[in-house]
Amino acid sequence: MHAWPDEQPLQERLERKLALKLTHTLHLLLERTCAVQNMSVFISTDYTHLEPLQVSLLRRVLSKSLHRVEKPVPVVLDTQLDDYLGPRVQLQLLFAQNAEQVIATASTAHKSKFVIVLFTSRQSWGTQRRIMTNIFSYFLHQRYIIDVVLLLAHTSQATLQSYTFQPYTRRLCESTRPLMLPKRALSAGQPFPHKLQQFYGCPISVIVWQIPPYLEIRWNASTPNERIDGLDADILKLVAAKLNFSLRLVSNEPSNLIGGSTYANGSMTGAYRMLRERRANITLGCAACTSARSQYLTPTLPYFQMQYVIVLLATQNYSAYDIMLFPFDKYTWLLLGISGLLRFLLKRWLGRTLPLLLSRPPQSIWLALIFVLRSSYESSVFEFVHNAPAKPMPRTIQELMDRGYKIIADHATYRMTEAMPRLNRITRVVPGQPVDVFHLLDEQPMLTGAFSSKTFLAYHLTKFRQQRGKYAILDEKVVDNMICMYFPYDSYLASVVNTQVIRLRSFGIFNQFFKRFDFGTLPPMTAEIRRGTPRGKGRTSDFDESMRFLRAALNCLFMVEGLAFCVFVFEPYM
Repeated sequence: MHAWPDEQPLQERLERKLALKLTHTLHLLLERTCAVQNMSVFISTDYTHLEPLQVSLLRRVLSKSLHRVEKPVPVVLDTQLDDYLGPRVQLQLLFAQNAEQVIATASTAHKSKFVIVLFTSRQSWGTQRRIMTNIFSYFLHQRYIIDVVLLLAHTSQATLQSYTFQPYTRRLCESTRPLMLPKRALSAGQPFPHKLQQFYGCPISVIVWQIPPYLEIRWNASTPNERIDGLDADILKLVAAKLNFSLRLVSNEPSNLIGGSTYANGSMTGAYRMLRERRANITLGCAACTSARSQYLTPTLPYFQMQYVIVLLATQNYSAYDIMLFPFDKYTWLLLGISGLLRFLLKRWLGRTLPLLLSRPPQSIWLALIFVLRSSYESSVFEFVHNAPAKPMPRTIQELMDRGYKIIADHATYRMTEAMPRLNRITRVVPGQPVDVFHLLDEQPMLTGAFSSKTFLAYHLTKFRQQRGKYAILDEKVVDNMICMYFPYDSYLASVVNTQVIRLRSFGIFNQFFKRFDFGTLPPMTAEIRRGTPRGKGRTSDFDESMRFLRAALNCLFMVEGLAFCVFVFEPYM
């Protein structure tokens, strides 16, 4: 259908007027925003869904806008954003007539800011607002993008208006209602206003699970802040207070699962699967920072480091009988054996002449040898008792395996051993929380250790102070682990929460939280026990130790005398 001759000049004037406005707006966007902020721009040239007049107008506008830019701005002109260039593009410029065309054109491979030119003609304001709301809703709820500017180009009126949306306001949460941008926003180079200074008490859903001391949950409490306690809970409450959002707690699926698993093929379980399905906004609770999760979820920067170690039952001190037999190493037994054999052979060969030989210088040599052996024995025992050494403990994982140790771990910690085959072979899963593993360790055989972190051990010993002398920590550190919070992939919440977490960490707030556990009272390392520790303090302990040794010596004397008596009794019958 052709326009009447008197309508053609009017239509051309409107088109020329709209082209000038659009050219000026895009020039401001490229010159004062992209060039200043070093932003690369992708401009879509997919015009198949536009009308011929709109295509002609766009080509004229882009030609003038790009040639007027005085500062260098990297621009990509193509029908589709290439995967290689996607991470290097910070702004996408699209052209459409409705929400469906925007969704089809917008690249979903990479996150960026968006400027959308929406052409409209004789549509009502209600229809235009509904289209803009649908576009904003798509970016907010499906793409987690809030930096979106929509340029509403009215071809029949030659008007150009800028709109955006404010997701969190005093009255609305996750709002996608179109809001007009001030005219000075583009000229000032600030088309994307900050939208997350605060959340006005809007709820943020958080997936939680029981893992003391990081998260302790009481579902029967009245308010969300009262339902959670622990280290991570305190951090989350501080961030919520800073950003003014409320908490909506979501139980993990299943509820007794600690966190969840992440596999190389992208499959997940538990809280991480729920995040990937976008059923919540955030999760935390001693969540380890891993590269596999970071490929499909967005983490904060690490805010705490955990040292994972192997905790062993402390070795017992040597018994009095061990001390008495300590000087008798293989060379001592060899010397005694040779001496006894020599005496037997001399008695057998010389017979009755042996006493005559022993009454001469050989007897003096024999007595001197006995004196040397006795003095050496007494000095060895004295030095042993004075140093009070403990039984040597393994210092490395290899020594642990060589001695036949077995390791226990809770299910969440056991998943870490999958990347350590050597440790995985000797580790088995036990039920319960990570802090429960120490109670189970007390019931295990002596050659058993627990794979856990120093934080869990410090928490356990803070509650059970009487057990501080029962454990020792293997010298070889197994692994260091970082703790993060996780969000759905490319979530707009990640950057603002991450900023608050890093600020709190820089101010030393987290260190104050962890001071509630006395890390200075952790058990000694196995190397320290190997060097020896004092057996007792004070006169009472020394006296008890001496009496214990004397009783053992008396028992040995009775045993030898009893053996001699038995030989004397049964000698006539042999």
